[in-house]
Amino acid sequence: ITVKKKSDNSEINKLTGNYSTIKGKQVAVDPGEYSLSATYGSMNDQTFAYDSPCFTGSANVEVVKGKLATGQINCTLSNSIIQFENFTTLANQVDISKLVAVVSTNVSDAVINNGFSLYENNTLKPGILYVQSNVSDAKIVLQGSLKSDSRVTFTAEAKLENTTDAAKVYKISYNINSTQGSLTIDVNVNGKVTPTSIEVNFDPYNPTPSQE
Repeated sequence: ITVKKKSDNSEINKLTGNYSTIKGKQVAVDPGEYSLSATYGSMNDQTFAYDSPCFTGSANVEVVKGKLATGQINCTLSNSIIQFENFTTLANQVDISKLVAVVSTNVSDAVINNGFSLYENNTLKPGILYVQSNVSDAKIVLQGSLKSDSRVTFTAEAKLENTTDAAKVYKISYNINSTQGSLTIDVNVNGKVTPTSIEVNFDPYNPTPSQE
């Protein structure tokens, strides 16, 4: 909790600190307008983290001489949640080699290998996944191969648009369409679909496909 006098932005030390420390305190201050702010939770400087909700809020209070002033701070979620939809269907269609969260304009093998892993022991990691606010180029990268033909591999990116929107929920789903000669992965992030197409050329005299 932080309390400041708005006229000079000076901090009221006796009313600033952990809630457990200042709870129930009454302090005499000069009349005027004061700003109250509160924060809860931390991602420990990580861009992505599990089970790490963060909340923030603020309010203004007018202090009148000789009267007790009180204020109420309503806090809201300040980071965002990432959810995967229809993931069981996806896992039934493909063998997932990597599912990572990254921050990068260009996604390379090195970026993927150093990404924040979301998948291990053939399942999604448990917990609620959060992404920090005010992040550019945040992406979820999926790599794998078709269960029906392990020779057909792919990389699909889901871009998280505008993480400046507090309390946003990014709902990500994948739709796999494969035929002999092509593979299309539709990546859906909150209704915005980005198709990833992979052409697979088959030589009837060579059963091993080549990809472009």
